[in-house]
Amino acid sequence: MRRPLLYGTVFLLLSVILFDYFGSRGVAVSSALLLSSVMTCRRQGIRKLLIICTLFFIAGAINCEVAVHNMNDSELYAKSGEETEIICKVISIKNQEIDEGKDRLVMTVKATGYKHEKLSVSVYESKGILILPGDRVKVSGILEVPQTRRNPGCFDYRKYLKSKGIILTMNDESTELIERGSGLRTYLYNLKKQYLQMVEENIGRETAGLVNGILFGDKWEIEDEILSEFQKNGTAHILAVSGLHVGIFYGFIAWIWPWKKKRTYFLFVTGILLCYSFLSELSPSVVRASIMVIIHLAGRIHYRKYDLASSAFVVVIIFVMLNPYAAFDPSFQMSFIAVLSMSLIMPYIKRLNNGLIAGSVAVQIGIAPYTCSMFNYFSPVSFLINIPVVAITGLIVPIGLVCLALCAAGLEVPYPVFRFLQLLLEVLTKFNSSLCIEGMTTFTCRSVPPFFMALIYLGMLMILSENGRLMIMRHGKRAFIFSLVIVIAASGAYKCMTRTGFEKSDVIFVDVGQGDCVHVRTSEGGNYLFDGGGKDGYSVGAKVLRPYLLKNGIRYVDGAIVSHLHTDHYKGIAELCREGMVRELFVYEANRVNEERILNETGLTKDHIHYLWAGVTVRLGKNASAETIWPERRSPREYMEIVNDEDKENEISLVMKVTVDDMTLLTTGDIDESCEAELVSEHGRDIDTDILKVAHHGSKYSSSAEFLKAVSPELAVIQVGRNTYGHPTPEALGRLSDAGTSVYRNDESGAVGVEIDAGRIKHIRTVIE
Repeated sequence: MRRPLLYGTVFLLLSVILFDYFGSRGVAVSSALLLSSVMTCRRQGIRKLLIICTLFFIAGAINCEVAVHNMNDSELYAKSGEETEIICKVISIKNQEIDEGKDRLVMTVKATGYKHEKLSVSVYESKGILILPGDRVKVSGILEVPQTRRNPGCFDYRKYLKSKGIILTMNDESTELIERGSGLRTYLYNLKKQYLQMVEENIGRETAGLVNGILFGDKWEIEDEILSEFQKNGTAHILAVSGLHVGIFYGFIAWIWPWKKKRTYFLFVTGILLCYSFLSELSPSVVRASIMVIIHLAGRIHYRKYDLASSAFVVVIIFVMLNPYAAFDPSFQMSFIAVLSMSLIMPYIKRLNNGLIAGSVAVQIGIAPYTCSMFNYFSPVSFLINIPVVAITGLIVPIGLVCLALCAAGLEVPYPVFRFLQLLLEVLTKFNSSLCIEGMTTFTCRSVPPFFMALIYLGMLMILSENGRLMIMRHGKRAFIFSLVIVIAASGAYKCMTRTGFEKSDVIFVDVGQGDCVHVRTSEGGNYLFDGGGKDGYSVGAKVLRPYLLKNGIRYVDGAIVSHLHTDHYKGIAELCREGMVRELFVYEANRVNEERILNETGLTKDHIHYLWAGVTVRLGKNASAETIWPERRSPREYMEIVNDEDKENEISLVMKVTVDDMTLLTTGDIDESCEAELVSEHGRDIDTDILKVAHHGSKYSSSAEFLKAVSPELAVIQVGRNTYGHPTPEALGRLSDAGTSVYRNDESGAVGVEIDAGRIKHIRTVIE
């Protein structure tokens, strides 16, 4: 049997995926089915294969069970939500920008006295204390379980931290240094800091930020625009300290090494790669590539043939057995998809070209579906752009690391070397920027559906792998059809496993934090947003709404209706407009006074902005519409007075009665009880509705008893996040409870989806159960 580790690795990963989706029972049933297959199979070759697969599957299942047991048995985990003081050892430190002009220090620490659990501690104000990896510190604050996914299909922060072995977070209220570290990690962190400071002093902070990103994978000082251009072009891997960097570094060492490449060389390279792994904060791709290089060198010393795929499978097994959730780390996934692509696709490309282009093209083809889903950009010419980008990076990495070595030796780096490094970085960024042309070289795209993602990569494994090719060559069409059936069946099963249920929802109350956003789908495939949240110093449109839409298969919003121009309702929509994802914008007619401002903030033309007032209905689809019932149309002079009085902004919030297949929804913006009283007076029982979007995030000045009696909603949703206003207030919650209305909140449930059938609410689902 060739490459038995291929099958073992696949079933090891399968056990982790099944455990994550179905828990212990799911893997127990699967293990029983595999064992019964082993017992009943009579063909020796297939039986041997089944035994290998079963052993790896059971090992993975047991490993997952142990990992979950350890987490549930954690003393610190039991203290979540409590103010706690912990003595811990700092493992790694990273800077992160959280808002414009604000940043924080994020420490990964290992607690002592609590079975050494790992935490992520955020320090927003260092208070003059210099913290280094290896230090023992005392931190205090409230322990929190990390936030899970807030909207369907979007980033799951809790699972991401689990992939790093972190189970809790803390916002540090005070930090006390107990003992200064003195190990290798402390020395390397200090060295990196001194080196980057030296780079900044010689060629500027912007260049130092790029050096930090390319050499060490720390991107926090790189401008968002530059990062975005690298992502759009498919060249972002050079800013993530990937296996490419290790390959360049290893190739450089091999080139300058003057002696025979035996045991001394092996020990030297191993030590250097260990240091580089620490400098890159143990990036999964660097650790993966380093282990593979060490395996290659060990094989060379012992005159053994090196196999790229088998060494990659060994590293996968090591990673997953150390931490099963490592399988869900995007860096881990991208790293191994790249290796898989080189192993499976490159042999075919080599028939056309046997040089550097072959490897670059193979990786770009293989990783394209994944990057489309992850970054929602596709560049059809990325493999061409990557050739010069990789070539320039091939100069930057060794020059940068040689400068680091000189710094470590206490030697002065000549200024011309820094200037040459700056020139290379300028060429790299300008070349990348000049080829980043939206709509020509790069395109915004929706995420690849789970079924097709599984179909692509399982198909590569089954059909392009050497084992698959040999099976098809020996057994012909029958083997090919059998492989295809297995791939399609497995892809279908994966599709069912990854369903969120929101695919069937007709109305979704999107979680945008402290703000409103209602997504309405029509039977014809139309998509409309009612408000879009927003936050000062943070782009909700680009970082929340855009991913939510694209990862749920929506490229454009047909229309966005903004209740009023307050930040937490309008700013997210304006940002989404600038992303080119909103076709038509609807606002209250009073905002004709603000037309220039709206044009500048959204980037739309006048033809795409429409004005509403009471009595105007927006046709959403054949069986869907939005009727404006508040506020009334007024004179231009009154509009001028209203717009100039900021205190009246809430009073002119658009109130829309949305009808979707005979089900009604009332969106209320931030109206108060005086507006509610006028609505009851003017419309009476005509404002009766099935679903109510609670006004002003559950303020005590909204949702009056008389209004709730007239509306008599079956379901009410409060769109609220963490806030200092006390929303939702006990008074509003009490009135909703007295009205007998079912209440859901975004801060507790994440996004809330409503499925409609024959004009009735069929099912309500939430992201957080």
